[in-house]
Amino acid sequence: MASLRKFPFSFGVGTDICRIPRIYSLLTKNRGVNFVRRVLTQEEINAVRASSKVLEPVFHEFKPSSNDSNGERDRQYHLAILDAARFMAGRWAAKEAVIKACNIYRVTFHDITITYEHQLAKSLRNKGSSSHPMAEQSPSPSDSQEIEKPRQTSPPVAVIKGHGTGDMYGRLSISHDGDYAVATCVTFWGEPDDDVSGVD
Repeated sequence: MASLRKFPFSFGVGTDICRIPRIYSLLTKNRGVNFVRRVLTQEEINAVRASSKVLEPVFHEFKPSSNDSNGERDRQYHLAILDAARFMAGRWAAKEAVIKACNIYRVTFHDITITYEHQLAKSLRNKGSSSHPMAEQSPSPSDSQEIEKPRQTSPPVAVIKGHGTGDMYGRLSISHDGDYAVATCVTFWGEPDDDVSGVD
């Protein structure tokens, strides 16, 4: 058998798929807020709530109105929860993809911050050489304006807490189709070994 060459650099790839109706079911129960907090870091929750209302129906208790005879308020609530479920299914799939891409490390959901490329660049500029560029507690009103409609401005990225070597950066792709959200992550681990000899 001919010798095999190693890739010229070390990287990880991970992918995951998540059923949106499963997340919808979780969000419509009393455990909805706990589920969001299990998946997202507090920094992520702050950033999302500052830039979008997608998670608001989860954080605010829904009480049917006696004046809503045709059920319009109930319908609007369930549509809003469906939007939140799509968002959270994408985040779940993305974080699972990151964990698979970093399988040589022990990574948890709260070791991963998902943001957008332009927000990461802005944080790095503001913090200089800070070890964790997304460590700010919550965006200011001017930040909120800048991260509005993030899907149209830059691709999603993952910042993975370092394990003695500093934080890692992962490229993400998140897609939704029908009942499913799917995500793929690519991470770069470092320089290749000096030994690039083939394997017989």
